[in-house]
Amino acid sequence: MSVMNALINISFEAPITFIRKWIEKHDLTSYLSNWENEILLKDNDELSDYESNSLRWYLEGLWALMWATKIVPDLDETDWCGENMATFLPNLEENESNEKIDQLKELRTDVEIYNMLDLYYRFHWYCVDERIKGMEAKISEGIIYERRKALEWLINKDSDWDDIEMGT
Repeated sequence: MSVMNALINISFEAPITFIRKWIEKHDLTSYLSNWENEILLKDNDELSDYESNSLRWYLEGLWALMWATKIVPDLDETDWCGENMATFLPNLEENESNEKIDQLKELRTDVEIYNMLDLYYRFHWYCVDERIKGMEAKISEGIIYERRKALEWLINKDSDWDDIEMGT
């Protein structure tokens, strides 16, 4: 969650050098994926639109993890992440420590997480099926995809963040 929070800041034009130093200061480097490490080796003006957009989508994956850690009570598939999201996370612009995330100690049960993952898998299948039929789903496939990815990773922690199985 800390890495995602830090990297999201890059999508809002935080200097990558600052984010890299914050991650190093809080001993989070070992939690970076290969792709995330590559991002941190760039300058902001070297980021592609795809990279910036991908980092911005981390908001929804982080929201799912915030649900899993009981920070937020609901994971409503029809709504974007909450506008209050930032209040629960370290404010890197203020150079806050990682204390808000470090003090999290409790996850929802495996059954709760698995049931939510199953629901999001089904939502994802629905979105893909609608897209294949040339129709527009009534929920955002992007929201569903990013939240499902985070939940898949949480259930299968040995999986590589950059290569999570997302087939439907």
